[in-house]
Amino acid sequence: AFLQARFAALAAEPARRLLAVHTHAQQVIVTPSGRRLMNPYLGPVEDRLRGTRLEPIVLDRRTRRADADAMSRIAGPESARILPYDAILLEEVLPKPEQQEAEDRVVAALRALAVPVSVAGIDLGPSLAASVADGQAGAFALMHLTIERCTNVLRALHPAGVLVADEYHRQDWMEAAGRAGVPIAAIQHGTINRHHRGYIHRSRPEHLHLVDRTYVFGGWEHDRLVGDSVYREDEVVVAGSPRLVVDRPVASDRDAVRRELKVRDGHRMIVLSGTWGEIYRRFHYPVVLARLFDRPLPNVHLVVKLHPMEADEGPYRAVIEGVAVARGFAPPPISVVQQVDLYRLLRAADAHLGIHSTVLTEAVFVGTPNLLASGIEGGDLLDYVPSGVALPVTDGAGLLAALDAAAAGAITDEARTAFIAHHYEPGAADERIASDLLAWLPAG
Repeated sequence: AFLQARFAALAAEPARRLLAVHTHAQQVIVTPSGRRLMNPYLGPVEDRLRGTRLEPIVLDRRTRRADADAMSRIAGPESARILPYDAILLEEVLPKPEQQEAEDRVVAALRALAVPVSVAGIDLGPSLAASVADGQAGAFALMHLTIERCTNVLRALHPAGVLVADEYHRQDWMEAAGRAGVPIAAIQHGTINRHHRGYIHRSRPEHLHLVDRTYVFGGWEHDRLVGDSVYREDEVVVAGSPRLVVDRPVASDRDAVRRELKVRDGHRMIVLSGTWGEIYRRFHYPVVLARLFDRPLPNVHLVVKLHPMEADEGPYRAVIEGVAVARGFAPPPISVVQQVDLYRLLRAADAHLGIHSTVLTEAVFVGTPNLLASGIEGGDLLDYVPSGVALPVTDGAGLLAALDAAAAGAITDEARTAFIAHHYEPGAADERIASDLLAWLPAG
């Protein structure tokens, strides 16, 4: 009843609003007014649009009726414009037999693929085809249901537009927006590199769905979409990063953060950024960490910053401490954190250690020296090392040497300034995006 009443009230608004679809875990941001849990990219733009004709309605994929704590956070009148994701279930949508029949044909065709995949003399092709087919089973029909549900929500709320992030994983909302005739925009999520499967496409067939407008952080990213991919010039707006708008450094924070993490005086603090990607957690990170922590690292304290989507501590501590036990030395002190302000954490660190993470770019902006694990194909996604904003490291000796080099100024202010100029448009990104949305989206 609570959900139905809130949805009905929002649907009854005469003005066409902005529907912001949140799909990521909220992050801790420390602001002058206190600690906030927010989406660091959509949130600042929503703040800027409050009180305008595009007063945002937030549909939060991470808030579900089954989660009592999450529901309690949106129960008050101050959260009256937030809907749990269960709003897409208010109108019943039933599976259609033809959708299941289509899925069966797709799965059978995948399973029948006979493309050889030879690895060390063994043909893994049939196993790969079977694995892909198994993964597809059930997904095809479910996606049809989800698209119909999203379409129904859009037709009921009649928004002026939809705003998302990570849009390449939001094919459901992109398809639904097209069916409902609602413009859809996206704010860049993470980094855009020359090989990003969500952004870089060789051709633009009819079935490739892109959002109507993509707000990117900088000119480099614009050139990737318009020059290396298939986006049109009018589909890409260089806006800057909204995350930077809510970054308010405090001079005394460095010592405070280190005390909170129990980093001893005289110890060098390294922040390791984690990832939620299964392939990287199972293979890349364990291999790289075993190499980098292959010997004693005196006076080093490692802080593992978990990705907001990680549900456990991951492989980080287990691998590092396991190598130390196997080789007979003491591992460095390790702290594992997740719900912290990332920028505040980076400013307290002597270096950031990146393996596969967008935090490499954010560390450049904050001014924290980057150490980039080398030896993994595709690790240097944005040319951090050639740009002079990261030092490559391959083992423990190289890690210690890079720490010394970073402290001596091996990463120069000139290199950092040049990198930021390529990847971050200066100015208030929230204001720029909000103004563009107000000018672009229909008022009637």
